[in-house]
Amino acid sequence: MQKNIDRINEIAKRLPNKETSITIAERAFYLEQEYGDNIDTLFAYGSLVFGKPRKKSIPDFLVIIKDIVVFHKMNEDFYASGLTIPSNSDEQIKLNELWPNFYNLESPYGEMKAGVMSKEYYLNAIYKDNMFIQGRIQKPLGILWSSRETEEALLFARRKGALHALNLLPVSFSFREFAEKLSSLSYLSEIRPENINRKIKDIVETGYSQFESIYKPILNEVDYIKYIGEEYKDTRSHEEKEKARNETLDFQKKQKWAWKSIKRIFQNAINYKHPLNYIVDKIKGEINKTLIDKE
Repeated sequence: MQKNIDRINEIAKRLPNKETSITIAERAFYLEQEYGDNIDTLFAYGSLVFGKPRKKSIPDFLVIIKDIVVFHKMNEDFYASGLTIPSNSDEQIKLNELWPNFYNLESPYGEMKAGVMSKEYYLNAIYKDNMFIQGRIQKPLGILWSSRETEEALLFARRKGALHALNLLPVSFSFREFAEKLSSLSYLSEIRPENINRKIKDIVETGYSQFESIYKPILNEVDYIKYIGEEYKDTRSHEEKEKARNETLDFQKKQKWAWKSIKRIFQNAINYKHPLNYIVDKIKGEINKTLIDKE
């Protein structure tokens, strides 16, 4: 028992938010016990890591698996009884070739949401501009464990995200404006029910120092960005900047309304026990947060 507690505390030290670190670490420990060395990389993300969690918020993980077939075969019983529409491992393997599969999981420590994908899928998604994955890892993460390949892909995605954010910003901007624009990329590239402006400000506010440590060095690498006084300045010509802006907007639009993106949303929704309740709770949570802010 003490060994388990020590391991949970060890994982919690890798998380930035000390108020929620044990909650996340307990679920991560459960995943480690269940799937062991087959987990190549485990990222914690979402409002419990950075942001202001709602009352019903649960830990979110991206689980990058070495052998996806072995993973799904281990979960045959869960697919038969734990999904809204019963499934099997063969069907889940086929779906996982197209997109990450998201599951609501129960553990002795409580509920969690896990986005599962193979390492091969993750690397392809990063290097082939899949904003659904890129956008989640461009914001600060709880990196619980990882491999050299996934860390290299993470840095690639963050550099790519920085360039997209710069394309959408005015000529002069503050670092906070940059962080907020970068955080908006994933939300603008997919259909979401939440009040994204609130969520973006919460993420940047709570993770500001992490944004600085990640992205100030990346901004220093961009030759057309100069730091002058208290602001950054984009030195590209008007024509160059307008072309880059249109390319980013077109990229986001295609990502958001691609048929595969719409099918992915539907598939992931039905992988919850009560998908409509989940969506309604998410919307209600955002409404309640807005009302509280106005008081």
